[in-house]
Amino acid sequence: MKKNFSIIIITLAGLALRLFRLGYHDLWYDEGASVIFSKYYFLAHNTHLFYTILHFWTKFFGINEFSVRFPAMVFSVISIPIIYMLGKKLLDHKTALIAALIMAISPMQLWYAQEARAYSLVTMLGLISSYFAVLIITKKSRCWLFFILFSIMGLLAGELYILLLVSQIILLSVHAYRKKDKDFIKNIFISILIQRPTVLNQKRKYNPTFN
Repeated sequence: MKKNFSIIIITLAGLALRLFRLGYHDLWYDEGASVIFSKYYFLAHNTHLFYTILHFWTKFFGINEFSVRFPAMVFSVISIPIIYMLGKKLLDHKTALIAALIMAISPMQLWYAQEARAYSLVTMLGLISSYFAVLIITKKSRCWLFFILFSIMGLLAGELYILLLVSQIILLSVHAYRKKDKDFIKNIFISILIQRPTVLNQKRKYNPTFN
């Protein structure tokens, strides 16, 4: 219970920092572009997922500085307990808490949490997919579906997500090679085949206008 209390406190502290003056500054150029592109989200190919979320969010809650930044703030807050879970799975409770604390107070994370852009969404999805990748390595093969799902979402959230995906596939491949696990290798290939259309679609339709 004490361990859970610590991460709850850190997460709440991260939430408070991200909410502080969330709508204080005017929208700057890139945020204004996000608002405009969200109206035509069906045309966007880069960060398509973020524009789609922002489109429906602003339909219900309107367009103002606080509202359009709120989804990015939520994604950033969710990343705090996720990085704790990932750190705990990889190392130990203390290290995981330190990672969560750094995530909670990091100036860069705070900046992206208060910006109506896709960066915090990509970060959150990257942490979640990495968590499931670690679970896969620990013999929980049912997590393949979740790994693939969140990887596809990550690719739709930002084209640079592919760099993380490649590193995850390499990690999984090295594990499969060391264990000589044919089923594991088969699952990797299936994962690549399922994600390949999304990767190719991002590459083929990428439009620098939709950053």
